[in-house]
Amino acid sequence: MKPVTRLFLITTGWTLAFYMASSFMSAWFWHIGSGFLPIVRFYIVLFLTMTVTFAVAAVWLRPPRSVVFMTIGIFFNAVFLAALLWLGPRARDLLPELAILEGLSSGCYWLAWFTLSAQWITPGDSHWYNSWTGSLEALLGLIVPPASGWVITRLPGAAGYRLVFLVGLASLAANLLIIGPAWATTPPAPRPVRPQTLRIPGWRPLLLSFVSLGLRDGLYFFLPPLLLFIVSHSPELLGIYTAMQATVQGLVFTWLGRTPRIRPLIYAVALSWLAFGLFWLPLTPGVLLGLGGLVALAYPSFKVALESQALQWITQFGTDFSHQARLTAIKEVAINSGRLVSLLVVMLLIITHPRLHPNQLGPLLAVWAITPVAIWWWHQKSVQQHDAGSSLPRQSSQL
Repeated sequence: MKPVTRLFLITTGWTLAFYMASSFMSAWFWHIGSGFLPIVRFYIVLFLTMTVTFAVAAVWLRPPRSVVFMTIGIFFNAVFLAALLWLGPRARDLLPELAILEGLSSGCYWLAWFTLSAQWITPGDSHWYNSWTGSLEALLGLIVPPASGWVITRLPGAAGYRLVFLVGLASLAANLLIIGPAWATTPPAPRPVRPQTLRIPGWRPLLLSFVSLGLRDGLYFFLPPLLLFIVSHSPELLGIYTAMQATVQGLVFTWLGRTPRIRPLIYAVALSWLAFGLFWLPLTPGVLLGLGGLVALAYPSFKVALESQALQWITQFGTDFSHQARLTAIKEVAINSGRLVSLLVVMLLIITHPRLHPNQLGPLLAVWAITPVAIWWWHQKSVQQHDAGSSLPRQSSQL
């Protein structure tokens, strides 16, 4: 099997497992009576574990082969779903431990995915890989979440949740079989030179823009779907919400790819401020679906602007694959730190206001609409500093 085909199948399997199981994880925890604060703690531990995982990878001078990281990531995700199946309602007593498994899984998988993408996808294969991966991801996002929600709704008790978790587990098990032969053909990563990342012109404010993006993501990707399930009690509606977001994001990504001259951050900030007024309305299912649509419309623009700039600089200043992976790990530490802080704010609010019902969090979400301004501000600063630093003699801006 060609390496690029192997990566394509693994990416598809991971995406299928995400849409089958991870999209309904918060709903399952609420269904078994975990309560709102324990679910917030679960995501705090998850993002903390991801942050620590990326931080350790960023300072580890002798990383193993990237296939090891990816295998560990897929394996831990499989163990996580297997634990949900085995524990059933008892999972509410082990949320921190489950969050550690999921955090290790995501951290290892995405760090390895970046490195293996650079190693396995040749310029001649990049077009079909990106086209087919994007198309399949959009198709899975459109079909799988509503189908999973329908199954959960139609089967009695916890049987529907167990079935979708089982299908996600089977997808990850297939991924382990697919990646296994790559252990014998992928060489270990070379010992990298310790990167002096702050010598990259504009790197510090770019990291701060990722922290700001994490502040936004921590609330907008976690709270709206959970609140939708709380106010509607409908897994089927949650599946429709996820499918709607996947479809909208896919269309916006396609539009941004065909209109390279657009200024995506200005567009995203404007959409985020439209959501500012929406948050002051009662959090009905219709309002939350509208919020999800605005979040999906804005997110691709943030993603394209920041990730494209980071990828360009990481490729430019990274001395080898391992070095580039470490720079990526530092970037991921920044964004997950922002996500962690945003959830800590939610937890503090709940602790200080114990009678606050989750559907009364609209004003907090409204205030959080200012975070795109911080993203835009730090992004502009990073571009200015990079342009100024790049105009200096070459040796002053090299690592």
